[in-house]
Amino acid sequence: MGAGSDRSHARNSDELRALLRELMALNLVLAEFGERAAARLRVTRRDLVALTAVVEHEQVTAGYIGDLVGLTSGAATGVINRLEAAGYASRQANPRDARSVVVAPTPEGVRALEDLWQDATHALRQGLEVAPRARVGDLLDCVRVADAALKNGSPLLHRRVRD
Repeated sequence: MGAGSDRSHARNSDELRALLRELMALNLVLAEFGERAAARLRVTRRDLVALTAVVEHEQVTAGYIGDLVGLTSGAATGVINRLEAAGYASRQANPRDARSVVVAPTPEGVRALEDLWQDATHALRQGLEVAPRARVGDLLDCVRVADAALKNGSPLLHRRVRD
């Protein structure tokens, strides 16, 4: 490795640290946004994450919700109960397994999320305007790979909540 390569590595490390700081700052803003969004819907943040998955995938199992929000499938029942009580989701027969149910969004659940995400989507569009050549798919791939690497590589993220 030559001197030029060392400088490039240092610059990339500095850029990566700066990017990480900005992502952490954005995470704080998104956490606050999530808290306020959940409060507006009168659910918890975990419930909001679950509702987002239900709407995105159209139907999910309790086990999937549990994995997503860090709960056992039994404890995820409380999340599902709250979403159902709020009118945002409903249980339906599982088309692949008659012994179980899936959770599907109601029209009210879909509408509620669409209303919430308008501001966030607008903000993201503004952010992308500063990097017009950036492909959203590439950015999404980058975030997904980093997310998986952190989840798989950090012992802090390997605990499950039972109840």
